[in-house]
Amino acid sequence: VKILSGILAKVCDILTTEDFKGTITLIGHSEGGLIINKAIENLKQKHQEKMQGSAYLIGIAPAQLIPKKYGKGAVNYFSKKDRITDNLVNLKDTRYDIRMLECKAPWSKWTMYYGDHNFLSDTYKGALESNRDDHIKNRGGFDVCNHR
Repeated sequence: VKILSGILAKVCDILTTEDFKGTITLIGHSEGGLIINKAIENLKQKHQEKMQGSAYLIGIAPAQLIPKKYGKGAVNYFSKKDRITDNLVNLKDTRYDIRMLECKAPWSKWTMYYGDHNFLSDTYKGALESNRDDHIKNRGGFDVCNHR
C-alpha cells in the first residue's frame, strides 16, 4: 500500500507539473481493490484531488469496492458466478458503480473450481477491453501494451 501510495503521489506530481490533459487507469483485482483504496486514502489532499480529476479506477472482483468519488470514474465488475467476493455486492449502494457480468468462463477455469474469480477469465476480458477502448477513444488515453 505504501509503495503504491508513493507511486501515485509521484504520478500526480508529474501530471500536475506537465499540465496533463489525459487520464490514467488503475485496475485492481481482488485484494487489488483494497490496495487501491488504501493507497488513495494515504495520499495528501492535493494528490487525491488530482486522482479525482484524471484517474479511472476499475475493480475486477475487488475485495473492497472502489468508491466513485476516488476517481474521475470508478467501476467494480463482478461475475454473477463469483462465490469468492459476491458477498460484497450491494447494488443499491449509490457510492459505487457495480456491474454484474454474465459468467463466460467454463467451470474448469474457475478459481479452485469454486467461483468465476480469475482476472484472466473470459468473463472479465470483455469488460477490460471495452474500458481500454473507451479510455483511448473518449478519454484521451494511450494503450502502452498495444502501441506500435
